[in-house]
Amino acid sequence: MEPEELEMLRNTTLGTRVVEGCTLRAAISGVGGAGLGLLMGGFLHTMQPPPNIDTSLSTMEQIRQSYKGFGQACVRMSRNFAKVGVVFAGVECFFERERACRDLPNAILSGCVTGGVLAFQGGPTGMALGCAGFAAFSGVIETLMDH
Repeated sequence: MEPEELEMLRNTTLGTRVVEGCTLRAAISGVGGAGLGLLMGGFLHTMQPPPNIDTSLSTMEQIRQSYKGFGQACVRMSRNFAKVGVVFAGVECFFERERACRDLPNAILSGCVTGGVLAFQGGPTGMALGCAGFAAFSGVIETLMDH
């Protein structure tokens, strides 16, 4: 092999290892989840029934009252989606490395662990329901994605 080819192969391997790392994958999922959560939080906040607004106020003041809490809803939803993304991606990457394959059981196991971790404050019953629900959802999505 030529020296240029060896250097290109070495760089490709390093780049592949960095991109396939669990930490980076979890971080990317967290950032993506946060972005999606911002959008969903804004959308869902605007779909709420309007509060009782005094119509004698100016239009600007009425808009201000209508959108009170908009930023908080966006941040709250963003934080929740980021948590789900980080936990699920990290756990799935761990299972992929340990089992040395990418298949449906990985998604189901990852969903179960993620659901249980996110429902920790609900106690054992909440964790069991979170595990079952998130595992079922992950299994259905993975099946639909045809992996």
